[in-house]
Formats: sequence, structure tokens, C-alpha cells
Amino acid sequence: MKPRFVVVLLAFATILSPAWALRYADALYLEDVKDYPPIILTVEKPTTIFSDKFLKGGLLNAMVGEKVKLLAVSDSAYEVTSTKGRFIGWTDPENLTALKPDTLKEIKARIDEDRMYQEAIRKKQVIPGMTPAYVQAALGKPNKITSRKDESGSFEVWSYIVTEPIYETVTIPHVIPLANGRYIDQPSVEQRKVGDREVSSTSIEFKNGRVSAIENTENNDNTISPTLTSNLLDPANRK
Repeated sequence: MKPRFVVVLLAFATILSPAWALRYADALYLEDVKDYPPIILTVEKPTTIFSDKFLKGGLLNAMVGEKVKLLAVSDSAYEVTSTKGRFIGWTDPENLTALKPDTLKEIKARIDEDRMYQEAIRKKQVIPGMTPAYVQAALGKPNKITSRKDESGSFEVWSYIVTEPIYETVTIPHVIPLANGRYIDQPSVEQRKVGDREVSSTSIEFKNGRVSAIENTENNDNTISPTLTSNLLDPANRK
């Protein structure tokens, strides 16, 4: 294989495979926006697809009328991919369908929001404004989901309950037979779980798909919570 051919092959690998794509710190990437709808643009003028955001290293030409999906936005270039899988690369936005004026502001705001939520998720915290997907990423699935309505609208409430087991000391009879036919009573002691108690609970309220309120409750009652205990032992049936 000739060296020149290797260079050409690597150039095409760069433009055809996302894994080869460079990521610029000053560009906005739509993949960083959770659940953001795809933005499809149309090539309105003959345009070259480049390997970098500086529009250098032209690789191929996009056809007029071709549909491309927006991947990233920098000050002077857009990263796009052909909806037919022909290429991935950077191009001059002047040759594409213009974005709506508020779209870039919304993308930036959503990216900043996502970064804030991801930091909360890392700390296993929930903050107002989170969607159910963010909450579940932070705390997992709720123990209970309820709903309520009042004059201001409908709400969904997720409840997370932290429990701890309750044990009691139980004496277990144990008889050891001796060679002379006699027995020695040698009871043993063990800890048996008799139930669970609620240590704390967190109620997360959603309105219009976003966290609108968070309530944390601490429980100092040491009594067993039957609704949380599926294996509560009946004292009369203990062995």
C-alpha cells in the first residue's frame, strides 16, 4: 500500500466515522443536550465538507438539496452528517438552511442545564427543574408513584423510602446427646430479622414534567413498618 493512499484512506475514515471526529471545547454539540430533537437542514448552495471547524482539508462536496443533520455549532462552522450516511464533517453555515434566531441560545441553555444536572446526579442529588429521567439517574426507580390534583393543575409524586432492618435476639434450644444416654442442654443465641423501619423518605413532585418541589422527612420512630416488611415473622410460628 503506497503512503499517499494511506493518507487518503485515513482522510475518508475521519469524515465517515464519528469515532474519528475531533471535539472542540468552544463548539456546542447537540449530543450534549438530553432528549433534544434532531435538527435537519438543507444544503441550499454548493458546499464543501471539511475535516475541521476551520474549514480546511476539504474532503468532498455536499449536493444542493441534500439533507444533513446538525451535530455541532461553532462561531463560523457547523458540523453535520448526511442523512444518507455519506459523510460527517464541517461546513460553512451560509450554504445551509438558516437556524431560527433563538435555536442557538436554547441549545446553549440546555447544555448548561444538562451540565448542572449531571453534577447533581454525580452527587446523587435532585434539584428543581429536573425531568424524570434525570431524577431516576440520580436516585434510581422510586418506591412509589402517586398523583394529585389541585386548583393549579396535576402533579405526579415520586417517593423514595430509606429503610433499615429491625432484629431481635432469639434463643435457640439445642440439645447435645452424651454417650451415657444423657443430654446436655446448650442453647444458642442468634439475631433474627423481624421487620423494617422507615428511616427517611423523599417526596419529589413533578409539574409539567419537571421537578417542582422536594420534601425530605426524617423518621425517629423505631417501630416496625408493616407495609415495608414482606417477611414479618409471626412470633407464634418462630422455630
